Amino acid sequence: MTKDPSTDTKVSVDLSEAWRALNTGDTSSARKIFEKAVHGDPSDPESWTGLGMCLERTLNYEAAANSYQRALTLEPNIFAAAHGLGRLLIHTDQSDKAISVLLKATDINPGSEAAWCDLGAAQLGLNQ
Repeated sequence: MTKDPSTDTKVSVDLSEAWRALNTGDTSSARKIFEKAVHGDPSDPESWTGLGMCLERTLNYEAAANSYQRALTLEPNIFAAAHGLGRLLIHTDQSDKAISVLLKATDINPGSEAAWCDLGAAQLGLNQ
């Protein structure tokens, strides 16, 4: 019996083109590819992270935070998702939550100057 591909819930998407588009500033194209990827395989944390980055760049902070949270639920040690979520929490005046997320990000990648700077900003924001 041959499997009907239309019933397969996972659709393979080549994310290299999405990352290339995102890295060259073509956020719209990248977003379309990442959206297709998360629709095709909602269990892929890399796709959720990429979608979060696209949404963050277009200032859609709530949707970006949801994408980053989804990625971290699937794989808790994704630096880009943890750092992105921490930045968004700072932008939305949630410094207390940002601190815990950014501490996680600095645990994942202790060499990230940006994560340490954002952690400091969150701590300053909490003291204001």
